Amino acid sequence: MKLSTKIILPIILISALLILLNGCQVATVPDDSPGYTPGTTTISGIIAAPCCSTSSAAVSDAPSDWCLQCEQNWFLQKNIEVILTYEGEKVGSTTTNTQGEYTFANLSAGDNYVITAICPDNEGYPLVKDVVKEVVDGENYDAGITDCESTALGILVDALVNLGISSEYIILEDIQGAAKFESFVKALCEVLEDCGDVTADDNLLDLGNSVLMEILGENPGWTGGEVICVFNPPDDPCIGVPPPTANAGPDQGFVVCPGTNELVDLVGSGSGKGTLAYAWDLDNDGQYDDSAVQNPQDVPFGVGVHTVTLRVTDQCGSTTDEMIVTITESAVVTANAGPDQSYEVCPGTTKDVDFAGSGSGTGALSYEWDFDDDGVYDFTAQNPQDVPFGVGVHTVTLRVTDQCSSATDTIVVTITESEAVTADADGPYGPYEVCPGADALVDLVGSGSGTGLLSYAWDLDNDGQYDDSSAQDPQDVAFGVGIHTVGLEVTDDCGSATDSTTVEVTESEAVTADADGPYGPYEVCPGADALVDLVGSGSGTGLLSYAWDLDNDGQYDDSSAQDPQDVAFGVGIHTVGLEVTDDCGSATDSTTVEVTELPALTGATFEGGPFVLCVDFDKDIGSDITITPELDGVPGTLMTLDYCVNSCADCTCFITITDSGGGAFSLVGPTTLRGISEGMGYITITYTRITSCGEESVESAPIAVAVEADAFFITDNKDSFIGLDINEVDPCIEVPHNANHIFFGVSACIDPETIVEFKYDRSHCGGGVSEYKRAYGGVIDPTMINLCNGDYTYLTIRIDGLGGPEYEFAIYRLGPGESYGAGCPL
Repeated sequence: MKLSTKIILPIILISALLILLNGCQVATVPDDSPGYTPGTTTISGIIAAPCCSTSSAAVSDAPSDWCLQCEQNWFLQKNIEVILTYEGEKVGSTTTNTQGEYTFANLSAGDNYVITAICPDNEGYPLVKDVVKEVVDGENYDAGITDCESTALGILVDALVNLGISSEYIILEDIQGAAKFESFVKALCEVLEDCGDVTADDNLLDLGNSVLMEILGENPGWTGGEVICVFNPPDDPCIGVPPPTANAGPDQGFVVCPGTNELVDLVGSGSGKGTLAYAWDLDNDGQYDDSAVQNPQDVPFGVGVHTVTLRVTDQCGSTTDEMIVTITESAVVTANAGPDQSYEVCPGTTKDVDFAGSGSGTGALSYEWDFDDDGVYDFTAQNPQDVPFGVGVHTVTLRVTDQCSSATDTIVVTITESEAVTADADGPYGPYEVCPGADALVDLVGSGSGTGLLSYAWDLDNDGQYDDSSAQDPQDVAFGVGIHTVGLEVTDDCGSATDSTTVEVTESEAVTADADGPYGPYEVCPGADALVDLVGSGSGTGLLSYAWDLDNDGQYDDSSAQDPQDVAFGVGIHTVGLEVTDDCGSATDSTTVEVTELPALTGATFEGGPFVLCVDFDKDIGSDITITPELDGVPGTLMTLDYCVNSCADCTCFITITDSGGGAFSLVGPTTLRGISEGMGYITITYTRITSCGEESVESAPIAVAVEADAFFITDNKDSFIGLDINEVDPCIEVPHNANHIFFGVSACIDPETIVEFKYDRSHCGGGVSEYKRAYGGVIDPTMINLCNGDYTYLTIRIDGLGGPEYEFAIYRLGPGESYGAGCPL
């Protein structure tokens, strides 16, 4: 890390590492340096300094306490050698780039690395220094830009190391806090910026030793005692003698032609002790070896700003003075022959071309032209006029000469021969369709190319004479039916050309009309009209118009729209007509519109039931009942009650309990009944048709619903409900006289895997004996069993099929006037 907070400008280094100890006697300290091992750290920074030939960009905008003459003396140092030392040992070297930047890599951890820049002038001397306080493995450090303070710290650290102080004991803050440190930095700046010799400045040496004495007295690593320094022995004859003076004369400036030098006379003067010696540095290389005379004469200087330094030496010392010789090169002569030029000419002709030349330079200018590119400048006017050129690409050169030299400029004059004139009559035109006996009015389009202004002439009647129109694009030219040849002639400055095409005119076809249709049939509610969109089309010549006869009265006066919308028609078949008219005539077409009335709901057929429920069980009858609606007496599509309730788009159904049998059952869903107690009641089904005309409904006849807890039962035609107990001995059942037939039923609660069959025997009263028939749970079998009047009818139930148990019931129908007990003992 950099020890100074300055971040902008570069500073110069002192030219030796231990100049401050020149003449000092110190005690020795054992050298216990552990040596150096590479590591993983990187140090980078920027070298800036005065008084070295490696200077590049100047430094500006520096803080006043950073350097004393920043803008005049301080520069970034390019391609300068930079040496890195640790504990007095060289551990690496590199070279700066054009921006003064350097980098050291693979460094190990340590304290107080010293960076020294070496100026190549005078066989190489230390220029500026910097110090990195502490380096930790794996981290990168930016040392910043060298300045006066970083250089002072580097000098003092090197001095302490050379005195035997280990780097780890050197504390930069102690150095910066020394009483004479700031004075030492300022004095160092003055010497560096004056390009002076730091070893010869008594004040600088004294201040440096004062800082060292203070630091060594406090440093725990110093055991060598006091530092004793002696400057300027008492017998020096020059003590108290002022330095000599030097005057290199005033600055001088000259203007020369490009590529030449100016011979300059210099005048030097000075004063001092004893004999004076004059030495000149004429090439600003820091060496006073270019002239030893007081007043050098005819010194050649090239273009540029030259710093010339005179050194005057007397018995006690020397002094220098600078002056500036500025050599400015006169402006280079220029020539401008003008822009390139291009022209088009008719075949076999030339073009007279005008030129405008210009230039700049020193003194009077002369102009010379080479028009044929032979290297000979044979025309001397500045602006030649009417120079003839034939077809081709010509190189023309202008040479302008001033008092120093000459310059040339070349342009190109391009002469091209024009293309032959062309004509284009466009087309072919048409075919154009016209009514019989009419002409087509045609717009013609002409074009062409050529040299100069073009003129147009048309032959419209094919007589070979281009005298019918001089317009480029004749308009509304009348042509009858047929194919006509027309010609166009185009004339330019060089000649003419022709082109021909055709115009085709045909006679139009007869107009046509199409009323589309037939339309419908459309269904409407009773008493309503159908609103119909009609579609008309046609073909013909020019713009077509449309007219409709919508009431079939022979007059096309009901609508002028091509496609009449929402035309009202009542029930019936209506004839409509369309008339289409074009530029030439008209045509008609007719069609029909059919409107019918929606059918009415005239009834419905309901099938399904009666139903047997089991106490405490639900039964969904949605798929057991079917409905067939009748529209105008015609049966429609059969559907289930479930479809009607849940899926029908234009209908709906619902169940109504008309007699619950004293609460024997209830409705627990749209199509679901629930048995509550034994008994019998009725339901009805209502079918509702939904149309655009409204709703129509029809209701079914009552459907019996029986609720049974027994496994088997019978019901008679008087709605009596009688359970059958197969465990009863000699079961006998009496029914009233007016119950002339019965039905057998199986309870819905029976196991659906159980096979139940029944048969009846009426043989003793003139009837027959039936075969066994399968009966199913939850359903009253539709087989009607007629009963013997005043006698027994036997009903046999068989369970589990052939070989299964059989149970016989005697059913006695009371005769006229008989009361209960007549057939079965009470």
